[in-house]
Amino acid sequence: MADTQAESGEQRSDKQGSDKQDRDERGSDQPRSEAGNDDQKDNNADEDDKLSPLERYPIVRYVFVAALVAGIIAAIAWYMNYRASGQYLQSTNNAYVRADFVTVSPKVGGYVERVLVADNQPVRRGQLLAVLDPRDYRANVEQAQAQIAAAAANIRAAQRTFDEQQAGVGQAAAQVASAEAAAVAAEREVQRYEPLARSGAESRERLANLVLQRDRAAAELRAQRAAYLAARRSVATQAARIVQAEAQRGTAQAQLARASTDLGAVEIRSSIDGVVADKAVRAGQYVQPATRLMSVVPVDQLYIEANFK
Repeated sequence: MADTQAESGEQRSDKQGSDKQDRDERGSDQPRSEAGNDDQKDNNADEDDKLSPLERYPIVRYVFVAALVAGIIAAIAWYMNYRASGQYLQSTNNAYVRADFVTVSPKVGGYVERVLVADNQPVRRGQLLAVLDPRDYRANVEQAQAQIAAAAANIRAAQRTFDEQQAGVGQAAAQVASAEAAAVAAEREVQRYEPLARSGAESRERLANLVLQRDRAAAELRAQRAAYLAARRSVATQAARIVQAEAQRGTAQAQLARASTDLGAVEIRSSIDGVVADKAVRAGQYVQPATRLMSVVPVDQLYIEANFK
């Protein structure tokens, strides 16, 4: 029985020793497993450090690709726009709006009777802007008309005189012809009686009377010819007077045209469409020709002056 207990004690002792050995072995195996896990984690950490952000974070890669594609599309669009129109565009930081405005000035002088527009008022071409006092210019027109009427009357009177003198020229020509016939007849009578007087068939007194009549006829012929030349000269002089009267009428007509132009110029009108600016005239003011009264700016024809970069 003692042996049996001893064997039992040995068996328990062996069992305890084997259990202890097993614990020691498990203890020694557990630290080796934990060390292996730590090494694997360190290797994974090293591999993660070697990865780029694009490989480490996929969403970053997608965003980068999308941005790259968008940039390429934008670059292509910019290049196409540049080739189409951008290369023809210029930029500047020194530009001014300009307009070729028209200065409104009177052609004649006088007192301003009315001003019909104000600053910044739109006006149309031909619109009345101001009116000068027209009384002096209307008097000039009436004076020129009177001169034309007087010249016309002078022309009519000169024409009547010319016609009368033309008739006188015809009468003088007839008298010359009559005097020539009388002179020829008297000369023939003398030539016919000279042989008779030499032969004694006719008296000397008869021949002397015929010679006297011949001389008188010759003198009358010379007088009629002189009167005829004088009548013709008078006609020429009267024709010159008619030309002079017509010239006077032309001068009066030119004066009338100028006076009418001056009378029309008292109405100052706009020559273009635009807007009134810089008005410097008032009713009652006396203005000289070419005095600046206002300006008209064509707002539909503005342009820009710029110094390009």
